[in-house]
Amino acid sequence: MSLQNKKGQVGFISLMLGVILFVLALALAPVLSNVINGDEVMGVNGMDCDNVNITNQMKAVCTSTDTIQPVWFFVVAGLAGILIGRVVL
Repeated sequence: MSLQNKKGQVGFISLMLGVILFVLALALAPVLSNVINGDEVMGVNGMDCDNVNITNQMKAVCTSTDTIQPVWFFVVAGLAGILIGRVVL
């Protein structure tokens, strides 16, 4: 097997992994949103983030929970973009 064929195989596998990561990010974003916005975290029985008298630690926890979903999506979509871009460019 020549070197060119090995490069082509690695590129094709990288492209497949990139597409899989992108689909995974899109598929898990609504699930993650339901977990965060459900009753356990932000709901009635949740952390009470709307209260102005909570401690600074609880404010930090509320802020980090709000930022999990976009960070998750952009990190996984970015990794997929890197893998796809490596093959295409």
